[in-house]
Amino acid sequence: MKTIHEKSPCCGVQIQRFGGRRRRCAGCGKTWTVWKRKRGRSKHRPSTTVLLKYFRHQYGSIRQYALSRQMKPRKIHARIQQTVRTYITHTPWPEIPSGPLVVIADALWQPVGLDMYTIYFILFRSQYGTQAVVSKPWVALGTESHAKGWHDAFAQVPMEVQKRIVALVCDGIPELDHLAREQGWVLQRCHFHLLARFESYRSTGQKSFQRKRNQLIKQWLTTVLISSNPDQLHTALDNLNLTQQALPASKTFKSLLTGFLKHSAEYRSYLTSPDLHLPTTSNTAECLIGQVRRLQHQARGFRNLESFLLWLEAYLKYKRSIACRGQKDQQN
Repeated sequence: MKTIHEKSPCCGVQIQRFGGRRRRCAGCGKTWTVWKRKRGRSKHRPSTTVLLKYFRHQYGSIRQYALSRQMKPRKIHARIQQTVRTYITHTPWPEIPSGPLVVIADALWQPVGLDMYTIYFILFRSQYGTQAVVSKPWVALGTESHAKGWHDAFAQVPMEVQKRIVALVCDGIPELDHLAREQGWVLQRCHFHLLARFESYRSTGQKSFQRKRNQLIKQWLTTVLISSNPDQLHTALDNLNLTQQALPASKTFKSLLTGFLKHSAEYRSYLTSPDLHLPTTSNTAECLIGQVRRLQHQARGFRNLESFLLWLEAYLKYKRSIACRGQKDQQN
């Protein structure tokens, strides 16, 4: 039906023009506007400036900032929360670098009520790059060691990206070890996690029992990790093998040495594959997890899992990438 045949909504009679923007009913004389405004309060475009300042820790505290602005703290909190969804909607995930990729993987355990959730972080770095790009994390119920979470986490990675992965840097989780062997990736185990576990079992401090012996074992471990001399490498491996057989107690420490001797080549992948410029630790992912924990501390926790994941996505999109240099590219 054309506009000239349209009838008034009130009386159903002819409609008359009543100025440029209004129309009038020929029956009762009621007028109305052609361009109706939406009723209610006008919606303002939220600004992400407050949210970005919150991520950059430019506020000493929300309460202090609210007092300086003569506002209530809850109003500042509400203003920040309103911009989180807007920021997520208008901010895409960073693009994965081109060419061969090195993956740094680690997980975060997050208790929610009586349940334990695991958040799997996967960072991608170009073979010759120095920045690891943050990707969308995978969240699953259960701990890292009891679920097939890493397979599901890598399953969400596009197939085109999976085909370009050449190496994996991790802390030696068995599932990641199996995944790397399955996909044919070069596996680099984290040195820091190994030495930290060693210190937890056999301290080399001044008051430690059998300090000299522990220092000698640590020296052999370090030789295997960093030495490029074949003679020194074989001597250190033989000494560790003899030490592992002669230890009278501490099954956990024996298992540590047994696992190290079994996978010693995977701790030296950065030496055997120098063209990949591999880092010797997964500290890039550990640093990201530490920053997420700092955000939780700054926000004094989150009410539920959905709220935490919402803020997590916004923070990761803000962070975008973290420095990740190969062992040969690191400054002395």
